Amino acid sequence: MFSKTNRTIRFKFTFVFASFVTLTLCLFSTILYTLHTHQIQQNIQKSLMFTINQSVRNFFDSHGKFHLHHQGESNKITQFIAIQIHSEGRLLYASHNIELQNKECLIGKYVYTKDNKFLTFARLFRSLEGTFIIRAFYLQEVENDKLNKLTFTLISLVILCTLCSVIGAWYISYKLLAPFREIAKNASRISVENLSERLSYPVENDEVGQLSITLNSLFSRLQNSFTTLKKFTSNASHELKTPLTIMRGDIEVLLRRERSPVEYEQTLSCTLNEIERMNSLIQGLLLLAQAEGEKKIAISQSIELAEIIENTKRQLQKVHDDSQITIIENIDNYIYVTGDPLWIQQIVQNLLNNAFQNTPLGKSITILLSKNANYAVLTIKNTGKEIAKEDIPFVFDRFYRISSSSTTNKGFGLGLAICKALAEKHHGFIKVKSVNNETIFSLYLPLEKGNSRH
Repeated sequence: MFSKTNRTIRFKFTFVFASFVTLTLCLFSTILYTLHTHQIQQNIQKSLMFTINQSVRNFFDSHGKFHLHHQGESNKITQFIAIQIHSEGRLLYASHNIELQNKECLIGKYVYTKDNKFLTFARLFRSLEGTFIIRAFYLQEVENDKLNKLTFTLISLVILCTLCSVIGAWYISYKLLAPFREIAKNASRISVENLSERLSYPVENDEVGQLSITLNSLFSRLQNSFTTLKKFTSNASHELKTPLTIMRGDIEVLLRRERSPVEYEQTLSCTLNEIERMNSLIQGLLLLAQAEGEKKIAISQSIELAEIIENTKRQLQKVHDDSQITIIENIDNYIYVTGDPLWIQQIVQNLLNNAFQNTPLGKSITILLSKNANYAVLTIKNTGKEIAKEDIPFVFDRFYRISSSSTTNKGFGLGLAICKALAEKHHGFIKVKSVNNETIFSLYLPLEKGNSRH
């Protein structure tokens, strides 16, 4: 009904309110006019019936014989009512000269004359002398004038009330929308430079307060996302810049003079290692973006965790075969979850690899797998220097690395962030605890529905 580009809420509110008021007044006026007209018609009909009954007493004696000795008095019944008496097609008496059409000669019916000026009613009167038709006419000039005045008054009131409603609605809408204009004005001032600012809301439980709370929540999420993006961009550019700088330096040194084949081979080997590190970083970033951006898991199937843990453990033991780390296991079989097997394996691999990297030589890693009423619980515990309390809240942040950690390979700081994102994608979560020179990561994944396999 309204164009979205050229109609304001204020205009729409005014139009709807004024339309509602106008329609209500029109309906009320129509009902009032109809009831008043009906009441007038009822009064006229009663007057016509009374006049006919009075005429019977005036023009007929007790034996039903017609006479005119009361003619003078009958003419003075009322200035608005006329009487005609017919018998066998002959007009016996007429108080006024009124022409009557045949179609208007309906006995016992209230009908209007051709010019719509009179309302007439006819009655049969039978006596020994014959059958008579007594007809009464009511002149409606006064009533029509009253109805015309009533119509004019009602139309004038509707027009006046409509104008008042338009003015009132325009003013009220201006007042009602003032808080929203203030919110829009304040919100427009919030930009990247001042994302920490928030909208004020005097009353929390009204519509304006709820809108302010919603917008403040949105600004908070935007601030967190922007802060994360800035941190991510800074860290990613730093991580990518470092291997590029190393490769460029090595190649520049190599090209300053002619080198031996062995030196070329060493430089190319170092360059290849840096390329592999960059590729690993990019793959981690892509996986993290996919885990945080996909709406649904691409593949969802039944997964036995014990099998994935065993395969992942064997692969990592080959990589860390010189670490002399002991693995202690207590794994329950036949624990099934639903999800993407590659992503589940990635979580287990990252957690185990993190344990290997942070466990000193000759120490141990404990792997526990059990289930409770709703979740499969994978616990990986490694001995070694514990994580400081101030670092615990940030261990799952991307690119966050603990400076005091005695790791053999610090990595990029993406592994745990990927674990957290993938676990949440499977409607699970990860907890971490570090006390008494032990660090414990606990992965919770929802059990497959009907998980009672043995």
